[in-house]
This record gives sequence, C-alpha cells and structure tokens, in this order.
Amino acid sequence: MGRLIGQSMDRAPSYSALGIAASLQVAAVLYLSGLRLLALWVAAVGVSILVWRWTQRRSKVFLVILNALLLSLPMPDLYSSRGASGTNTRSAPKDMGGITADDTFPGVILFPEVRQHAILVPPLPAMKHLFSAKNPNPLSIPFFGSYWVYKWPQRRLPRNAITMHGDPDDKRFQSTDGNPLSMEAHQNLGAFIETSCCSAIEVAIRNGDRYPGSVLVDLLLADSHMPAKAPVSLGPLPVLSTQPFHPGWRQEMVETLSFPLPLTPGIPRFDEFTVKFELSHSRGNHSPGIAIERFVLVPRVRL
Repeated sequence: MGRLIGQSMDRAPSYSALGIAASLQVAAVLYLSGLRLLALWVAAVGVSILVWRWTQRRSKVFLVILNALLLSLPMPDLYSSRGASGTNTRSAPKDMGGITADDTFPGVILFPEVRQHAILVPPLPAMKHLFSAKNPNPLSIPFFGSYWVYKWPQRRLPRNAITMHGDPDDKRFQSTDGNPLSMEAHQNLGAFIETSCCSAIEVAIRNGDRYPGSVLVDLLLADSHMPAKAPVSLGPLPVLSTQPFHPGWRQEMVETLSFPLPLTPGIPRFDEFTVKFELSHSRGNHSPGIAIERFVLVPRVRL
C-alpha cells in the first residue's frame, strides 16, 4: 500500500509538468497563427499551473493568482449580437471576415444596413449661412457613407476590395496572418459647408467593441475639389464607453465624441468626412466593433 501511494505522489508532478508544457506549446502555435490574444490566455493558464506547483497551496492561493492573471488580460471577442443601447441581449457567434495575406481578400467596403430615417443633404452650392435666427439648433446628419477595411502593408483601400453589407458593430473582421487592420469611415455630404459656421462637430457612435482602452477615433475634414490639400484632423479622441467582455451576452453602448473646431482650421470649407479608427498594438488584428450613427454640426454662436 505504501508503495502504491508513493508512486501516485511521484506521478503528480509529471502530469502538471505535462500540462504546463502543452499549454505553452499551444500558446506558441496560436501566437504564430495570429491569434495573439487567445495565445496569451492559454499561456496564462500554463503559468498559473506553474505557480500552483511552486506554492504547493492548491486552493485559495491558486484561485486568486489564476483570476488575477486572467482578469488582467483583455477578453477575446468570441461572441457578438446586435442589441439596443443600454439593454442586454443573448449572444450569437460573430460574423468573421478573414483578410488573407494574398490578393484574394485584400480589403472590404462595408455599406451599412438601410435604416428608416430621412437623409439631410444641405442645398448646393455652399451653405454660407448654415445657422441663423430661424435655425439656431445644431444640424444632425445621419451616417450614410461606407466603411473601408484593409490591412498592413496597404496604406489605403486596394482597388480590388470586395463589397459587403452590414454594420461594423455586428460584422467583424480579423487579419488571418497577424498583420494589423485599418478601418475608416467615409461620407461625402454632396455640398460644401464653411468651417467658420461651427464650433464643434460631434460624432455619435454605437460601441459594441470588447477591448477597453484600445481605440482612438480621429475626424478629418476634406474638400473634394482640392485633392492635393491634406485633410484637416480634429482628433484623435479615445473611445471611453467600451465595456468588458461577459460570456453569453454583450451590452452595446452609445457614445458621443465632440471634436472642437478651431477658428482657423486650415481649410475654409469641406464636403467630406473621414473617420479613422486607430487601434492599439495588442488588438490590431481585430476590427473595431464600432459603428457611426450621425454627425452633429454645433453652431459657433447660438442666436
């Protein structure tokens, strides 16, 4: 009996060592495959087992260390579902669109789903008096443009990008070779607006992202009749409404980013909005789950 007990105790370290080695090997394969966040999670499990063996306290200490390691990592965005702001909905597997390393899937033009709202297009040619005593309120312009998704080393959307329909807070994209993605939103207003009319431009977004502190949003103004002139940047601003991941459900938030417009922005008029989503290195191979609701032009002087 003593021999059998001794043998079982001797075998225990080998099982834990095998688990540590297997988890680290799996983490290495996942990292090389581009699934870097998942690789960190698998490696954290292996490290926590190693700490467990080192402390020889297999109850509360192990659980505390394991929870601390896992909670310190951003949760992989494994589920996605559409939901109204401020409500919880059951999750469903997200719609992933791989962007491969070759030219078969070089980029995506994503057109939002058609929504039931009136699209306001200012009258041509230019709105010199956008706000007046009869119209002192901010001007709200729904987003009716498109999203461009591409990946490094591309600096702009390739010509052979494919066209898809959906919203980026519901339809996600992942770089299958680990190279970082870029996402932009473009909207042409069909009319010129003088920059002197506004003190700020607000961008209302629907945020279903699951990587807190990993997205900056920049708003650029451009004159389509002057392509040689660089667009004017009003940002970037951080997205602050991102909620941590919770298995089985997600909460979509609504946030408004306010971009102050200086008195001399470097461009007298604009007719194009470009919104750039800047991603941190830790999640650069996953597209942001953020969609644009509308732009709001805030008058410089309330009459």
